[in-house]
Amino acid sequence: MRMLARTGPPSAPEDSAWRIEGRIALRSGELLRIRDGRGWTIAVAEGEVWITQDGDSRDIVIEARDRFRLERAGLSLVQALRHSRITLLLPLSEHRAPRVDRIRPRTTRYWGSIFASST
Repeated sequence: MRMLARTGPPSAPEDSAWRIEGRIALRSGELLRIRDGRGWTIAVAEGEVWITQDGDSRDIVIEARDRFRLERAGLSLVQALRHSRITLLLPLSEHRAPRVDRIRPRTTRYWGSIFASST
């Protein structure tokens, strides 16, 4: 299931103030692993990202000027579908920071020769 999420900032009073926790540039294919990011918001400034959360069967795709609030504890993945810039936002009421790991896509290099022959 592919879902295009267009969500604004949460309206709950305790979540109305945000602290910017990090701004990250992602190359196409690059992946972020966020552990225990429940309550964090991913805001896309440029590009397009795919988000999935542990225990959630939805595929969330958000584009520039969109944001998505992580709803679950555990592991969340954010992958750049094209070159993207994102911001991680934390409600001021939060006192913990999730662990975020950047995973760069592997590139395969071909070493050797290509031979063609005609019969």
